[in-house]
Amino acid sequence: MRNFTVNVQLELEQERAQLLTRCTLAEQQVAEYEEFMETYIRRYQQEIMKLRKMLSEAGRAHSADGALGLEYRGPRPLPPLQDDKKLRTRYMDMRY
Repeated sequence: MRNFTVNVQLELEQERAQLLTRCTLAEQQVAEYEEFMETYIRRYQQEIMKLRKMLSEAGRAHSADGALGLEYRGPRPLPPLQDDKKLRTRYMDMRY
């Protein structure tokens, strides 16, 4: 009985040591992820501010162009679709 108790205690201590190691590694990873997120969130916020500024400036330029008769008429229409029979044939040949 005493031998059994000692073995169980050893197993539990080994498991505890493994869990402590895993916990320490997980805490380190979380800290690294938090630092990564803070860095990239800051960069994205700066990029958003830059794009908003560009959009604002473009809006002012657009209103000035409108006064000159140079208004934006939207995107150009796409060209008509052509028969893609050759493309489909080539794709079917590649599959087999």
